[in-house]
Amino acid sequence: MRLSLEFVFALCFGSVACQSQSSPPAAAHAENVAPTPPAPSSEKPEFGPHRPPVVVRMQGPDSVALGQDITLVAEIEQHVGDKAAVTLNLKLPAGVRLVEGAASETLRPGNTRLERRFVVHIDKLPTEDIELSVDTQNPAFGARATGAYRFGRAQPKLAEPVRTDQDTLIGGKNLGRPIELKPATKP
Repeated sequence: MRLSLEFVFALCFGSVACQSQSSPPAAAHAENVAPTPPAPSSEKPEFGPHRPPVVVRMQGPDSVALGQDITLVAEIEQHVGDKAAVTLNLKLPAGVRLVEGAASETLRPGNTRLERRFVVHIDKLPTEDIELSVDTQNPAFGARATGAYRFGRAQPKLAEPVRTDQDTLIGGKNLGRPIELKPATKP
């Protein structure tokens, strides 16, 4: 038996209309009363179902000078459950030394957000970043996240691909201008 879409809509909306017509008069009066909002749930999920297991953000001053001690703040989010420990490793470039804070640390497993503070002394202005890598693994998975402090330098930008002048039309649909791809070269 094949049903048309119109028949299904008529069936659905017809049954709703019939139910509303056959309701007792008290129910018709209830339509004028504002609905009661649902009670707030005490358990509100903090994050959605899809998230990275570890996230790192590094913050520090916008500019630095030689001989200066600067404070860096690392914000670490871990969503690894209770079976995977998380290890932190701070990598310092030449000319920078750690004054306060631990260069490596193992965090307890779990789902949490925490901060770590590092104080570093600048003997020579580095051309490389300070990097904090966060690693986690268990028999089922492994993950790594890296946060960097760039000493006030701008974030590097990826090169924009070259686009051609004409739009691509396929099946009467305009897909826009294509990106020129070049074969990979081996060093």
